[in-house]
Amino acid sequence: MSKYQQIIDRLVTGISLKDNSNGTASLIRQETHRGLRPFLENLIEDNSIASEDELAQYFLQFLLESHNNYHFLWRNQANISLTFSYTVFYKVAKLFLFNYLQLICFYEARDISQKLRQTSNSGSYYALEDCFIIGIEIALAPASLLKGYSFDSKTHLKTYASVALNRTIKNKIVKELKAKSLKLSDNGLLRNTTKRKLEEALSNFGISKSNIIKYCLVWQAFNELFLELYPPSSNGSHQRKPPTTPLTDEQLLQIVIRYNKQVRRLEIQESNSNSQTIKQMLATCVQSVRNLQSRKLVSIEEHNYINEIASEEDTEMIAEETQQQSKEVSSIILEEFRALEKTAQQSLLLWLGLEINQNDFLGFLNLEKQYQVARNFQRYIKTILKSFIKRYSDSVLGKNLGAKEVDQLCKDKLNDIKGYLTIHSKNFFRKILAKTVQHQINESDKLCLIPYLDKLNEYNQQRIKDIEIRDAVADAYIQAKNSIIKIQQPFSAEVESQLEVKLQQFNCAVEKIESFIENWLVANQALLCQNLSKNQTVEA
Repeated sequence: MSKYQQIIDRLVTGISLKDNSNGTASLIRQETHRGLRPFLENLIEDNSIASEDELAQYFLQFLLESHNNYHFLWRNQANISLTFSYTVFYKVAKLFLFNYLQLICFYEARDISQKLRQTSNSGSYYALEDCFIIGIEIALAPASLLKGYSFDSKTHLKTYASVALNRTIKNKIVKELKAKSLKLSDNGLLRNTTKRKLEEALSNFGISKSNIIKYCLVWQAFNELFLELYPPSSNGSHQRKPPTTPLTDEQLLQIVIRYNKQVRRLEIQESNSNSQTIKQMLATCVQSVRNLQSRKLVSIEEHNYINEIASEEDTEMIAEETQQQSKEVSSIILEEFRALEKTAQQSLLLWLGLEINQNDFLGFLNLEKQYQVARNFQRYIKTILKSFIKRYSDSVLGKNLGAKEVDQLCKDKLNDIKGYLTIHSKNFFRKILAKTVQHQINESDKLCLIPYLDKLNEYNQQRIKDIEIRDAVADAYIQAKNSIIKIQQPFSAEVESQLEVKLQQFNCAVEKIESFIENWLVANQALLCQNLSKNQTVEA
């Protein structure tokens, strides 16, 4: 039976983490159920099981079917010995599957822990041990974690379990970090923020590089004031607990004085700021950090698997399978989208990409009521979803589904396809816009656009809208209007050419295109500034 020992070892061996004297953790593997080896040997031989993955699938299938099987025994009044044996086997199957998941859990925990060290998306550091404990708690209910696995698919259970554990661990960490962030007051959040984290948060929030320096100076002045008012004691705690209430007028004035002094020292071209401006800038810092902490930690596709115990072969297989399935899903959805009638494709792109109002499609689709447009859009998306499910199950899962099974799977899945098509549609127009901006605007246009975008950012980030800032935005828009028109007109012409439609038949088209271009410029302001600074350097 020696050829089966490697398979058996995985299911009878548990793992744990041991703290080392140097502060690191080492992985300990220990056999926990030596007496069950003969049971596994017979099971493997009787069922011609050739791999640990097949054995794990065997136990998972038993667990998933156990609820119905137990009720069958209960309804048919099975004798006590049979019910007892079934219950024992259920516990054994759950135990073996838990052992199988522990090693996968370790890799995913370390993968997440390492990524958290490299990013400031998280509110605090999560050690490998913490991530591993979270994963182990999840793995204690293997049937719940793996209930979505398809036994007819070509996907290995190890691959499915890796993605499921990675996603579930991160989701739990996100909830914990978000809860922690919400518990902090605005002042507490700023005191617990690092400069590096604030810079990333502001950048993701759309603040230009030149303005990030100013926001960081405000934050620095805030921190310096609090350190003076509430100096830490020798053990790191504050002698007096800082208040969680909003800043007083006197405190704001102190921050204003410190900030203006630093601006003059650094020779930054800016007029003296007042308390209202500083208050708004601090509010922007708070909001940007909260947004960053609430954002998804790491993409599921960003796996960097570790090969210390698992073989390199297994690692490559997992990465290849995940990437291949993602490509197949994308390919099938887009193929089905392109298989729709031309009018359907045009409508979905304009609706999801530019957010054209449904009422504006009445003439385009020869309809009379808005609800008819909504039904048409739903029908288009459902057609794609049905075709996708049918094709994916046939080609990837190797399973031929009937019409009723397809309809059942379509329930509550329309939003998933709509979400994917929305991303595709917006990217369709973003590519057109990126080329338009590249060819249509020059350095002079960029110099007009950047002040307008700065003011627009400042206004959008205000919790309480300031009339003066709103007027400043309007003034800046007038200065940038010609440059924006130089983008709008060729962009609209290119959209009409590629989609073969006349945008003037949609009443809200001009407004939606202006909004789309404005959002794109805000999101890509850093790129405009970067290109501008590069060109200025070359000229110098």
